[in-house]
This record gives sequence, C-alpha cells and structure tokens, in this order.
Amino acid sequence: MRVDKTISKIVDIVLVILFMAIFIMVFYQVVLRYVFSTAIFGTAEVFTMLFAYASALGSAAMIRSRQHIKISVFIDRLPEKWRKAVLVFDYFLIAVFSFFIVYQSIPWLKSIRFFRSQVTGISRTVESIMIPVGFSLIIFYCIVNVLSLYLSPSETALEFASGETEVTMALEDAMKTESNLSKKKDQEDSNT
Repeated sequence: MRVDKTISKIVDIVLVILFMAIFIMVFYQVVLRYVFSTAIFGTAEVFTMLFAYASALGSAAMIRSRQHIKISVFIDRLPEKWRKAVLVFDYFLIAVFSFFIVYQSIPWLKSIRFFRSQVTGISRTVESIMIPVGFSLIIFYCIVNVLSLYLSPSETALEFASGETEVTMALEDAMKTESNLSKKKDQEDSNT
C-alpha cells in the first residue's frame, strides 16, 4: 500500500502540473491571439499532447479512486460476497483489456520512433508514450483495488458505498429542491 500511495501521489502531482501547463498555454495563446494578433507556432500540438498525457493519467487515477464509470444498480442488490466476486471479475476484465493495449502499443511505439512532428519536431513516440504508461497504471490500480477489497474493510466500504451514496445524495438534493419550491409557492400564494 505504500507503493500505491507513493505512485498515486506522483500521478496526482503530475496531473496538477499538466493541467496548469495546459491552462497557462491556452491562456497565453488567447492573449496573444486577441490582444497582439499573433500566435506561437506549434502550441496547439503541444497542448494536444499534454491533454493526451492528462487523459491517460487521469483515467488511471479514476480507477484507483473508484470514480470510473460504472453502473452499480445490479451489483448493489447482490450480497456482499457476490458483489466482491463481480467487482474482482470487472477489475480482471479491465486489467486484461489494458494489458492487450500495452502489449500492442510497445511495438507500435518502436515503429514510429523515427517519425517526427512537422511542426514541433517532437518524436511521435514522445507524443504517444502515455498510452502504455497510462494503461500500465490502470493494471496496477486494478490489482491494488482487488487486493484492498480483501485486505482493507474501509476500502471495501468505499467500493460499495460510492454508487449508493451518490444516488442517495441526488435524491436528497431533489427532495430539498422540491421542498424549497413548494415553500416559495406557498409564500407567494399567501402574499397574494
């Protein structure tokens, strides 16, 4: 779990740096374009590359924090033993799919290493390296999540509570909104 915490912290820091760099680049480009009627050549390509990096790392981070897209309506109705089995199977499928992406991307990266961007001169390998890195992190986080299901009761509670909590919160918000609207309508009716 120490390795998990260290890697997760590094991923989070890199994501913050990437998003800050993207924000600064876009802001700088907008100012240059609309204030000074000029632009920096190749910024769009670098911006796209950084966004791809952030997407790959962000996908892995979402798997670890269990915020990836999942439909838990059926899983929530199962007994805990079966829920764990289904979740282990889900993480297994995600890891297998990710493994094949990594396995296929490495020869592809080798084949494009001599191709360079016409605009920036950056190797296509540098542009695409986050594919195997991101999917390798997804495999790692799938393993960590499966282990935590059996080794850490608090992690298990998080896994099962996330969908239920979100639905409960959404229902409570809807009920509060409905209550507030009916109170406003009652006040308006009493004022008239």
